[in-house]
Amino acid sequence: MTNPGAAPFRLCDAHLLINNRHLNNIHCTTDDLDHVNNIALEFASQKYGVRGELIGLGKSGHPAHCPVLALLNHVKHLHAYDAPPTTPLYSYYERGWRRIDTSTLTTHLPHAVTAMGNHYGIEPHHVSVRSLRSSGVMSLLCAKVDTDTI
Repeated sequence: MTNPGAAPFRLCDAHLLINNRHLNNIHCTTDDLDHVNNIALEFASQKYGVRGELIGLGKSGHPAHCPVLALLNHVKHLHAYDAPPTTPLYSYYERGWRRIDTSTLTTHLPHAVTAMGNHYGIEPHHVSVRSLRSSGVMSLLCAKVDTDTI
């Protein structure tokens, strides 16, 4: 069941920064996007009623698993297809606008684990879409993020 007060992150909720310079993420150039080194996602709505809270991400330095680079690549994709500012970030264009949903993740996650999991000792039957939430929390705990913040 989804939270009726929850709202997905939209293109306009992604705050892109080059050092301390804030970009207009709707009208910035691809060259600007290539120089972004920090991103903050703005919560338009939360279950606790806090609006406008920003959660920042910095570059990890990993060429394939960096959250900043992943989001920047997706912003480039959204720009390429003239996505309006209110487009949810889980949208993509493939012969029309589509959205990533739970069934899509459930279908593709085992394939991703098969492709990558051996390296990490993970088998497809150990992972589900639901486990992504707990894995994210564990990552935050391992990064020593305050439990009240989590």
